[in-house]
Amino acid sequence: MAKTIYLHFRLTRQDHERIRNMALAKGFPSMAAFIRAVTLERDLWLEKKVQEIYTISKTIMENQKLNQYEYKASNERIENPPKM
Repeated sequence: MAKTIYLHFRLTRQDHERIRNMALAKGFPSMAAFIRAVTLERDLWLEKKVQEIYTISKTIMENQKLNQYEYKASNERIENPPKM
């Protein structure tokens, strides 16, 4: 996809050096490529983690419901044994 938007912002010298060093250390060809990767990939990572947490929470809640039903069913069997 063609890059058509230009983004310009100010940094301190220290921030500029820090970003430049991180980009170089991670093998990015430019600071722009590094900043795009960090901001966009982090957003996707966070979205994926939220979805994982939702799925795990849903599974836990479903298991708790099953455990409650099993507990209730086993207690009813003990309290009201079938008459022979």
